[in-house]
Amino acid sequence: MQKTENDRHTKTQAYQDLLDAELFEVEKRSQMQAGWFMSICVVLIYILALFQAVDLAVSYQNFLHTIAIIMLIWFIGNSVVIHQGYYHRSLKYINIIFQVSMVSFFLLVTAKIMGVKFALSSVAPLFYVVVISVSSLTMNPFLCLLAGGFAAGQFLGVYVFWLQDKIHYTLGNEVAVEQSLYGWVSIVLRALIFMIMGTVAMYMARKARSLLETVVVQVRYEEQLNFVQQDIKQAAEIQEKLIPNSKPDFEMLEIESHYQPSKLVGGDYFDFIKRGNGDYFIVIADVSGKGFSAAMVMSNIQAIVQILTNQDISMTKIVEILNQSVCKTSAGGRFVTFACIEFSPTKNQLCYINCGHNAPFLIRSNGDKEMLVALTSVLGVKDDVTYTPRTLAFGKGDLLFAFTDGLSELKNANKEMFGEANIEKLLLREHSQPVQSIKEILLEKTQVHLGNELPGDDLSFICIKSV
Repeated sequence: MQKTENDRHTKTQAYQDLLDAELFEVEKRSQMQAGWFMSICVVLIYILALFQAVDLAVSYQNFLHTIAIIMLIWFIGNSVVIHQGYYHRSLKYINIIFQVSMVSFFLLVTAKIMGVKFALSSVAPLFYVVVISVSSLTMNPFLCLLAGGFAAGQFLGVYVFWLQDKIHYTLGNEVAVEQSLYGWVSIVLRALIFMIMGTVAMYMARKARSLLETVVVQVRYEEQLNFVQQDIKQAAEIQEKLIPNSKPDFEMLEIESHYQPSKLVGGDYFDFIKRGNGDYFIVIADVSGKGFSAAMVMSNIQAIVQILTNQDISMTKIVEILNQSVCKTSAGGRFVTFACIEFSPTKNQLCYINCGHNAPFLIRSNGDKEMLVALTSVLGVKDDVTYTPRTLAFGKGDLLFAFTDGLSELKNANKEMFGEANIEKLLLREHSQPVQSIKEILLEKTQVHLGNELPGDDLSFICIKSV
């Protein structure tokens, strides 16, 4: 439980770190681009002021030059530094002060050149809105609200400390007093608009931040999904190598097989092994369920079978060890149907143990049928099961067909199963044919039965004839 919590915390932290990194990059780019934009604005304001330089006092011209140079150095320098890869999060707050101050500077210049009333009602207030909007590009809600507050505060400050007196001086006291209330209402309303714009920008930044977070999580999820898919693909390649893909070189036996997992990996397993005493050990198994977990159980069984059959251990002991292993390692109630057959080429007989598996068909050369019925329960249920093998004659021309339930339970569009009866009829009709022909005929019949449907379970079978 603790490990699960730690894993969840690690994944959450990984998402947060990735999101923070993306937001940091967005903030850097927005601050750099805003710096270039504000530099252009400063230059345009400066050029506009120069056209009216003849009407400005020398002291005001010096003030204009100084402010323009300071702001230009800051905005250009800041953008260049960010472009070089140097950036600190605190810079965005300093930038907001400079950006709003640049608009206030523009407002003062416009008032000096074009008049106070023109400055307060022209494009200067619009620039405050632009600065607030630009702040939303950082996706930082607090910065947006701060931009709205700075804009409203500086706009009111410029009016109270500079422009209000100029209106009184220009209009005369009587007219100025008459318009004072109207002027204050207008100014306060505009300042309020800047605050509202800051609030709206804050909301937009939150939305954009949430959207980016969704995108980052989605990208992270897709990366993990691609990793899992790649991992499963590699597991499928490994499993494919665990299933024999070539005919075993067994004297006196003609063998064909087929394996088709319903997913990339499956829980079916069969194998052909020549033992040290010259006997041929053939096994077929079906792990309950399908997919990756079933494939893991299957690979465990394959490894145990390979190890044990290369030792001087009886078939009974091999099955006992397998059952104990499945009981100990399987999870979620998984069990394994299992059948193993040992052929003795010198004795013309076979010995088998069937643990709950679909009974293989044994078709004699004369057309008689026998079934290798299950003698015990499936593997993985009880660890103290006793296994007693059964011995049958297996002479020339006899045919053994073993399969998993994925074959007999193939369903067509009408949910009708292929059924063991169809398998039996086909084997009785075609048993004299070579196993290659029997395999091809069976696959053709199953495809006709399926139509456009896909197998719902792993499908495997082996076909063996004594020659």
